[in-house]
Amino acid sequence: TISLEHVAQSTKAKIVLLASTAGEYVCRCYTWQEGSEDREYKRQNKQLAKEIAQDMLLRREAYEVSAKEVLTKEFEGLEKIMNRYSIGSLGSIPIQGQEGQIIGVLAVAAQDALCNVMAALTSVSYSFSMALDNIHAYETIEKMGTTDSLTGLKNRNSYEDMLKKYESDHPKRLACVYAD
Repeated sequence: TISLEHVAQSTKAKIVLLASTAGEYVCRCYTWQEGSEDREYKRQNKQLAKEIAQDMLLRREAYEVSAKEVLTKEFEGLEKIMNRYSIGSLGSIPIQGQEGQIIGVLAVAAQDALCNVMAALTSVSYSFSMALDNIHAYETIEKMGTTDSLTGLKNRNSYEDMLKKYESDHPKRLACVYAD
């Protein structure tokens, strides 16, 4: 199996970011950073992943940029992102779903130069595409099981699950009224 850490090893990246998208929105962000389990770094990396994914949804094509290069006006937004997060090199590729739509973004970042970025990202993009498709399918099935398709409101199963959780969190304070 391919992991974000494997991508980092093949590109010499210090940070690897995977963002899941739905339409024009960023849904989830997955990150890996060399040698860090700090919560603040994870929060910053998720924000970075979201910003790069939002940029990719506008740009819609792979790129590799370096802070040492003179960036054209086309990359002005990326230059700001790179400066804010102290990134020297950045590579990003859109991940396409089975129907050709963008379902995610895979990006690598480092303070120094990256190695073999586009080849590495392209070679693993299909694996991550399948993983993101599976995540989207799971979320769709989960939503179908917990919401009413006609009204979009939570269904009885969802409320019963919430009730069990509430009972365990607050064992002495509970009142419930069922109305139909």
